[in-house]
Amino acid sequence: MVERSVQIIEKDIMTEMARLDMFSLEEFNRILARKLERRLARPYTKRYGSRTSIFEEEEKDTLQPLPATGFNSCREREAAVGRDGYIQYCNAYYSVSPRFIKKKVIVREIDGVLSIYDDARNLIAEHGKAVRKWQRVSVPEHQKHDLALYGGYSSNEFDDSARSIGPSMHSWVRTVKARHDNAADSYRTLLGAFSFIRKFPADLVEKAAADALRVGVCSARGFKAFISDHMAEQEKDDARGSSIDDIYISHEKEVSQWR
Repeated sequence: MVERSVQIIEKDIMTEMARLDMFSLEEFNRILARKLERRLARPYTKRYGSRTSIFEEEEKDTLQPLPATGFNSCREREAAVGRDGYIQYCNAYYSVSPRFIKKKVIVREIDGVLSIYDDARNLIAEHGKAVRKWQRVSVPEHQKHDLALYGGYSSNEFDDSARSIGPSMHSWVRTVKARHDNAADSYRTLLGAFSFIRKFPADLVEKAAADALRVGVCSARGFKAFISDHMAEQEKDDARGSSIDDIYISHEKEVSQWR
């Protein structure tokens, strides 16, 4: 019955309206309503009454009233809690209790409010939606705990890794952490930097860290740019210092050796 009603609108009414000239949505809706009313009142060919009369006599009294409040549509998706105690949702970060680190949660957004649920649909956090890209939204209760106790990152973990590279890298890590009231807010930046520098020698990373400290760059993207610049300069120096005779033995050189 529902599909047949859709066919009536699409084939019987919209086909006729496609041939009309209309200049506003109000005019369109007014004509559509009149045509629909006449179509529904048309008698059946193989049974008694019409769609309108059957609705009035049999179906109308069984309808339930509309809800008191309107339906609110929502977005819902799954997210993973990182080792810094945050989830990432729509280019922003939102805190949850460290108890859920490395676990999956469900994020529901309704009217600019994010509700975060565990896998049993228990509400574990609620935040207003971020107003700028990559903003961190948190509550003080989530920042009182030591993340390392729940499998999260620790501040010493990044310090030790930086100290093994050199003093400039260690100073840069401490500078990045000092920019945040909560050390955990710096962990994703540090992680992004450390995951990138693994393929570069320590002396090159030290140069990049010194440059970043000198100009006050505290982002992973900026740090990566310094390393890439130093790497490009080093490759140019290597290219200028090499000779083609170091790669290939020329014919003249080989002959002179045999003489």
